[in-house]
Amino acid sequence: MNQHNSEQLDLLYDKRLRAFGWLIPLGLLLLSRMFYAQTKVTAIVWTIAFAWMALTCLVNATRCQRRHCFYTAPWFLLLSVITLGIARNWPIVNQLSLDLLGLVAVIVVVLLWILSEKHSGRYRNDSL
Repeated sequence: MNQHNSEQLDLLYDKRLRAFGWLIPLGLLLLSRMFYAQTKVTAIVWTIAFAWMALTCLVNATRCQRRHCFYTAPWFLLLSVITLGIARNWPIVNQLSLDLLGLVAVIVVVLLWILSEKHSGRYRNDSL
């Protein structure tokens, strides 16, 4: 598969799929925090949104071999498990702040995206 084929399969290049896969769950994350819902409710919304984005990244990694998706999919899945733990009051995560978790989530996603594609190319079949 060459880069042109990879781009055609990349969900990030289709506005509707990008909105459905990442922007809607991101909006849910932000809205749930902006309206200061109870921590449990917010954590449940975040669990669903992070799992949704993990699945979208996994599909995208499979479809087009987008490099950062191989890293962000498991990261979003981990965030989903952590926020589920917050919602369910698991002792190991019950002291975590959603605000801090959200900040760390954004920083790590940006770093994974930029560093993986800057050093290795946008798609797995890229040669730098």
